[in-house]
Amino acid sequence: LNRIRRASLTLNEASVYTIHGFCSQVLASHNIAIGVPPNLAIETDQSADLVRIAEDLFRLHVLSLPPLEQEIALTIWKNPEAMRQSLAALLSRSKLTVFPTPPVTELPERLSALMQEIKATWIDQDLCSLIETSDLMQSRKAYKQRHLMTQLAEGAALLPSDERWDIWRRSALTAVTKKGGQPPEHPIFALFDDVHELRQQIPFYKAGHVARVWNAFRSERKKLTFREGRMGVDDLIPSVVESLRDDRQLARDLAKQYPVMLIDEFQDTDDQQYTLFKTIASQPDSRNLVLIGDPKQAIYRFRGADINTYLRAAHQSQEQHRLDTNWRSSVSIVEAVNHLFGANKSFSQDESISFFPSLPSKKAPSNPVLQRERPIAPCRFVIDSSQASDQRTSNECLAATAAKAIAGLFEGPDRIELANADSPSDSKPLGAHQLAILVRNRSEAQLMQDGLAELGLRSVYRSRQSVMDTPVAQDLVLILSAILRPRHFRTMMSAIATRLFQFDYAELLDIRHSEKKQQRYYEQFSQWRETWEKIGVDAAIHQLIADQKLASVWLALDGGARVLTDLRHLAECLGRRQHTLASKQQLINWLAGDYASDESLHSDETIQRLESDEDLIQIMTIHAAKGLEFEAVCLPFANFNSKPTKRSRGGIIETPDSSASSAEIVLESSSDLIAALDRQAEEEEMRLLYVALTRAKSLMILGLPSYATEAKTAAKSEHRPPIFKLLGLSEQDNLIEALGHLPSHLFAIHPERKGPYRHQITSDRSPITKRVIPRISDNGPRVLSYTGLSRHLTTHLPAHASGLTDEPSKKVISIDSPASDDMAHFLADGLPRGTTFGIHIHALLEHLDFTRPINDQLRVVEQFEQIFQISATREKALLRDWLHNIMRAPLLDNGFCLEHITQETRLDELEFHFPVSQVDALNTLPFLDRTRLEGMRSPKLTAFMTGSIDLVFKHDERYYIVDYKSNHLGMGVEPYATSRLERAMKDHDYDLQYAIYAIALEKYLALRHPGESFRERFGGVLYLFLRGMSHQSNTGVFFCRPDPAAIVDVSKKISYAQ
Repeated sequence: LNRIRRASLTLNEASVYTIHGFCSQVLASHNIAIGVPPNLAIETDQSADLVRIAEDLFRLHVLSLPPLEQEIALTIWKNPEAMRQSLAALLSRSKLTVFPTPPVTELPERLSALMQEIKATWIDQDLCSLIETSDLMQSRKAYKQRHLMTQLAEGAALLPSDERWDIWRRSALTAVTKKGGQPPEHPIFALFDDVHELRQQIPFYKAGHVARVWNAFRSERKKLTFREGRMGVDDLIPSVVESLRDDRQLARDLAKQYPVMLIDEFQDTDDQQYTLFKTIASQPDSRNLVLIGDPKQAIYRFRGADINTYLRAAHQSQEQHRLDTNWRSSVSIVEAVNHLFGANKSFSQDESISFFPSLPSKKAPSNPVLQRERPIAPCRFVIDSSQASDQRTSNECLAATAAKAIAGLFEGPDRIELANADSPSDSKPLGAHQLAILVRNRSEAQLMQDGLAELGLRSVYRSRQSVMDTPVAQDLVLILSAILRPRHFRTMMSAIATRLFQFDYAELLDIRHSEKKQQRYYEQFSQWRETWEKIGVDAAIHQLIADQKLASVWLALDGGARVLTDLRHLAECLGRRQHTLASKQQLINWLAGDYASDESLHSDETIQRLESDEDLIQIMTIHAAKGLEFEAVCLPFANFNSKPTKRSRGGIIETPDSSASSAEIVLESSSDLIAALDRQAEEEEMRLLYVALTRAKSLMILGLPSYATEAKTAAKSEHRPPIFKLLGLSEQDNLIEALGHLPSHLFAIHPERKGPYRHQITSDRSPITKRVIPRISDNGPRVLSYTGLSRHLTTHLPAHASGLTDEPSKKVISIDSPASDDMAHFLADGLPRGTTFGIHIHALLEHLDFTRPINDQLRVVEQFEQIFQISATREKALLRDWLHNIMRAPLLDNGFCLEHITQETRLDELEFHFPVSQVDALNTLPFLDRTRLEGMRSPKLTAFMTGSIDLVFKHDERYYIVDYKSNHLGMGVEPYATSRLERAMKDHDYDLQYAIYAIALEKYLALRHPGESFRERFGGVLYLFLRGMSHQSNTGVFFCRPDPAAIVDVSKKISYAQ
């Protein structure tokens, strides 16, 4: 006992490291023995090096290949960035096994020759006519796709993964021949058989090619260490492990230096780390290796943690000790968790992870949760009874229901109080800051923030997101570029047009046409440049904030505190970084590069900070909450309403047997592999639920849908949410019945709050105020547009629409799919996304003559290809096929499509400017949701509505509005079905946009054709979602015809007398 007491007094003298810090220290102290430079630089971000290596290897291992092999390689990596992203996660492994095996290094030249022979024969001998006069069933592909084969034969690309090479094999033709008929006969069909046999080698060639490029990538990166004295942080552990394996003396020296090693959070380690410590511990001078961890809390598989390493180490250990006391939670919370997780095989099907009931601390309160001065069940289920039909709507309803329940915790007859452990009669109300809402991702967090704000509750989202990954960082790149070149007009205008400056269109137009105002901003940017020169970039940013009064501007806006906090945080990061870079331009490049690279996003230096220390409800991901504790925890989406991600065929997938040192990947998935990966994900979901529930000290709130259909569906499906498994739901059970079987002193259904509910929370801290919806200002003449008006709607884009997510990344490395998915993957991944692409695809369509074949307008198409660096033959062919699809996709029920629109019946980019005095007249349009238009209430104002319509065309004496959309809604054509498009139209407020366009068209036609009736001449509105348009699937086209009478009425009301 005395030894233990003495050891505890000297424990602070022990060396404490992170795993990477320990390896860095080993390399620095033993650099001669290990063979690394003495001044080795450890870099957290090697993205620039990886980009350079990928570009070199892409030229060597893709673009320099023979045509057929190049096309196959391009289905693996369409560009150098795809190669970098797919291999970066594998570079720290010492071994790579690629399936299928054995890999081959080259394809027979005969495959390319056969394909070329088939293409020539198909055209020369008119195989289409032969097929048309044959006995083939006309509903089958061999007959229906004959012209698609002609397109392939006429093109330059071979497209080796295309399914068309399989359709006309002799056995396939026999299978689709009419009963009693004869399949078509021609020597070409025997060639299709030969091609089919040789194509079976393509997966083996891909496997060999990936392995070959991986080896080359690792070799090039290793050269950096010895040639330039630089090493990436991901190489630290492998380097030390390799050195320990080759140098036993190094292991003995480390054992003498560290005879006792305590490894905390061991469940989140991997086989490389275990090998490192086990090698040291196996030396004679080592005394103890103590591994501390809880396998039930292993939730970092997405970061490379391997639960199997923990289980293997536990099996090999000489002694095991259990820490069975819960020092955090009340007695009743401990009992509730024990009850839920006490079922057999809760954590793994093979019982490799056992659950042992925890014991409460002797000082823990029994149940401090009071309601009306009486103890209540501490684990409470909030039930949503809306019976939503889809996942997203279900989550929205769950968020709204949970928000109402949370509001009642703080005020009203059901408010919660917490008893004082030392004096049970003395209780205090639950404070907002004592409640943590735990979610899976940023999308769920946004739903909860919106739901709480509707009820007057303010909250803060605490995440591990990097401040580099924010719109503020993007704006700051443009602003710093302008400060660096203070008298460059276009750079200056780009800077002041950013969101940070908060100028509207009219103000920007005024500056653009006023030399006096331009001169004032030139001088302003010059002053900031001088401050940067004399003091530093951080001082220049703070001066900008003061000069532009950004603090008062942004704090008056909802979410403004977040923007200011991010801006000041970025100033601090840049201030530290400026001393390590040679020039100001390098500093700007660093900011732009850090924002774009994944490798730097986990740095503690760049994690977003809290914007306020007020009495706010905390929202965070379950991963971010691990290791923390809260008086009350709410899990609003406790059903984990998302299935484990399915891995697409053709993707590079890490198998369950992969580890930190040895990766196994496959290029073709199987049902067994998918099942194994899903089982891994489901077991981790159970551990995630355990982590979430064990954060609570006194109170747990779980949100679930009430309707039994979800429980039954989950019980029957492959994916069963962990909460349903814990509740023992079977196909015959429903949720309410299952909850009724739980011990009533521990579990209860929280009473549902009916109707709207608003309140104020009393607190010693700052009061919580209602989120203010910005109103349209009427201060002087201004210019309005759809974009400007949409900011005043009370809806918010979902997180996925803006690319914001806090979900763990999957162990799936992007690679194009084969066969018939070529076009789907090209549209989803081969084409860029974002505003720039949208602008150029609009310009391309504006300059195309819809009535002429695409191949007759290659000059226009090639300009587009050059802008977006579409250089591969395969991608060019796919782009032209896509444009052909767009032209032939039916727009109306009568089969009318773009290729029927002549130059004489179309008007591109119809600009409009019309006066507005009553913008809230839009609220009277019956097809707009009035609940979303609250922000557009405005007194009379003097303004002009401006914009442009992509296309207006005339058909059957009616005029139609067309708007092109380049939005990416998902893979394939299903996300572009009519029902999905209707949702997208609402999500992006496009109904408001086409309302404005329809009013503009009414005013245009009234001027051009004053005697005609708009009610008779208005055809309707077409929104063309270009990535989903197809003449075969009838997808990607949204059509509606708003009531012309309502349009005419609002058109009169919205404008003042002319």
